[in-house]
Amino acid sequence: MRLWNVADPRRPHPIGRPLTGPTNTVFAVAFSPDGRTLAAGSLDKTVHLWEIGNTHAWLSLGPPLTGPTSWINAVAFSSDGRTLAAATSDTTVRIWDVATRRTIATLAHPGPVTAVVYLHNDRILATAAADGVARLWALPSPILTGPNDTVYTVAFTADGNTLAVGSTTADNTAELWNFTTPDQPILNTRIPGPANARLTGAIAITPDGHTLAAGSVNGTVFLWDTTESRHPTPLAPPLTGSDTVVEWLAISPDGRILAAAGNDHNVRLWDISDPRHTRRLTTLKGSTNYVFSVAFSPDGHTVAAGGADKTIRLWNIADPQHPIPLGKPLTGPTNYVYTVAFSPNGRSLAAGDADKTVRLWNIADPQHPIPLGKPLTGPAKYVASVTFSPDSHTLAASSGDNTIRLWDLTNPTQPGPLAILAGPTGPVATLAYTPNGRTLAAGSDDRTIRLWDMNPAHVAARICAAIGDPITLAEWSRYLPGTSYHPPC
Repeated sequence: MRLWNVADPRRPHPIGRPLTGPTNTVFAVAFSPDGRTLAAGSLDKTVHLWEIGNTHAWLSLGPPLTGPTSWINAVAFSSDGRTLAAATSDTTVRIWDVATRRTIATLAHPGPVTAVVYLHNDRILATAAADGVARLWALPSPILTGPNDTVYTVAFTADGNTLAVGSTTADNTAELWNFTTPDQPILNTRIPGPANARLTGAIAITPDGHTLAAGSVNGTVFLWDTTESRHPTPLAPPLTGSDTVVEWLAISPDGRILAAAGNDHNVRLWDISDPRHTRRLTTLKGSTNYVFSVAFSPDGHTVAAGGADKTIRLWNIADPQHPIPLGKPLTGPTNYVYTVAFSPNGRSLAAGDADKTVRLWNIADPQHPIPLGKPLTGPAKYVASVTFSPDSHTLAASSGDNTIRLWDLTNPTQPGPLAILAGPTGPVATLAYTPNGRTLAAGSDDRTIRLWDMNPAHVAARICAAIGDPITLAEWSRYLPGTSYHPPC
């Protein structure tokens, strides 16, 4: 890397000796916004950093940044200089924390990445790749770092004031976060699991926030009274009925029924309307393999379950003691069904699976579901979680490729891609919208919960900043379809 003084651009002159360090061709250079740091990406798969002062004694800032498995095509600093993004030919963009040198995000692309730039106060990252597509990635803020292991489940109470977090923690706990100020969530408490049973990370919280359920590896479900969120108390006795791992828990919208699914191929239902005096209702049978996910319809009358038998099964539980199977199992997935979700308007069912797709059905008549168009594709790995926005217009799906993808479902028969959310450095296991739809929470294998601002007005401002001024109404409707917000740019 050679530096020139161009204070007089008609008479540039070299500054000091060339900077060395890379062991092969240097393809990309960038200064930090304050001009004090220089980054260089190389064919040797690394990014070197130097401190650039007012003297000619440039200082190498330690060992190079590593991680990419192919050469670096472009590098870019965030506006505050704290993070550095590198576009690489290994089909990823890697983002580092400059101070700690820790990788904080890896964004997967379908081909070599050729360009990268931060936009709008570092909330959006724009990338270009060899597949001929430019992409906008929404970056999260803030990031919650309470869990000590993979975040398996996140769930909000109906008022949006509490976020419950289940993780496969080494210290065997669940967490409750105070979410009354979404920009500054506060960890209320860690709830210790029982000494004789390890929690799986499968949790569910009643809409009123007064009862938390957590599943264990021995098939038991434990309940806590969380009326006072800072001081939860255990509710005995625990719910039993299986001796296998509890993979998933769900609570009906009215808070009266708890469903537990797991490795015994069944879904068990309990009446928890009085959590101090619970009673077993029934067992939904029929799956031929593990059940990974369970969901209640908005009216609480239908249960859907997806599992390792590559199907989704539906039951009518209007009378929960006498459930009725609804038609034949839904088919289409070619691999395990990891996640199912009903739309809040009750018209659609989504399922994500290990074959990297999301499938949609019209379930206005649950007895006769109708597939909605072609499967949604894009994730590079399995789909771990799907969830609908409260208005049912957006579907979010998280993946083992460390991202969340959003689709516009204003017309469910013709879903359109909206955005790719990036930031997690591990597979994203769980998603949840706040009840007002303005925040999306995502729990990841990297032991974090990341939060995205989904307020349409705020998203609109970011889109304007990313795309430029002016923007046509046609372009606007493509980025924010079905909204009442007119383009501010």
